[in-house]
Amino acid sequence: MLRVPPKREYSRAVFGEKLREEIMRKHLWILLALLPLAFAAGAASRATILKNAELSTVVTGTVDIAPDGGVAEYRLDKPEALTQAATDLVGQHVPKWRFEPVLVDGKPARVRAKMYLRLAMRAIDEQNLRLEIRSAHFASLDPASGQDVIGKSITPPKYPPNAIRSGYVGVVYLVMRVGRDGKVEDAVAEQVNLKFYRDQASMDAARRMLSEATLAAAKKWKFTVPAQGPVADQSSWTVRFPVDFSLGESKPTPYGKWDLYIPGPRQAIPWESHQAASGPDASPTGAVTLAGTGPRLLTQLGES
Repeated sequence: MLRVPPKREYSRAVFGEKLREEIMRKHLWILLALLPLAFAAGAASRATILKNAELSTVVTGTVDIAPDGGVAEYRLDKPEALTQAATDLVGQHVPKWRFEPVLVDGKPARVRAKMYLRLAMRAIDEQNLRLEIRSAHFASLDPASGQDVIGKSITPPKYPPNAIRSGYVGVVYLVMRVGRDGKVEDAVAEQVNLKFYRDQASMDAARRMLSEATLAAAKKWKFTVPAQGPVADQSSWTVRFPVDFSLGESKPTPYGKWDLYIPGPRQAIPWESHQAASGPDASPTGAVTLAGTGPRLLTQLGES
């Protein structure tokens, strides 16, 4: 019998015995597989590595929001590619969500939105895992022409030579403030998730190198800004753009597969008065997304 951690040890997801067994059997060994590499790199203890490493996957689909803000229906893309753990977690929580009612012609209406969900699992110890919906992003299925921020000139960052030599790989979740002229007025690396484990100094250096390279490139980027629609009159727009740093012929993780990463600390966005409750890492990699638009979720992601 698996040991069940106290409920206070996981705040966003509660899963049954069958689900725990599946996760333990299929996924915990991937976390443990980190250990030989970490020890070779002079890392600390087994417990420290398990505490920091996470498995993650992004699932996509659609959600139908009822006029009262409840979830009328949801669908997952390619459910056959997802593990039972992923579909069970989504099925446990998404139907209980409540959104701010969406107005169409001034009246609450049923609408369908694109849904991106970042699922994550972390080892509590060598026998127990915590599974949760970490972050979410919702967007219009068919945004009207001229109502979105679109990348016009985005040259990828240069991979820092020292980062290449050191084998530093990861994803920089970049947030930018775009002015009315389409230029980047300000930018911050909100979070940097690494795809390797080393000592803390090495991981700090990796996050710094990848962030600095991304921010330097972003200063030269240009965008096409909204010409019409509800946000067209704003003085600036906040957009997100994840940048993936990979070496060699590394390919993106196939849809539905769990990827290994070390999440970085989340930075505040200086020009925003408050930080969104959901993290930034549900945004699709390589795609520009406009923050502050789309359906607004009122409940917590994993609230039962």
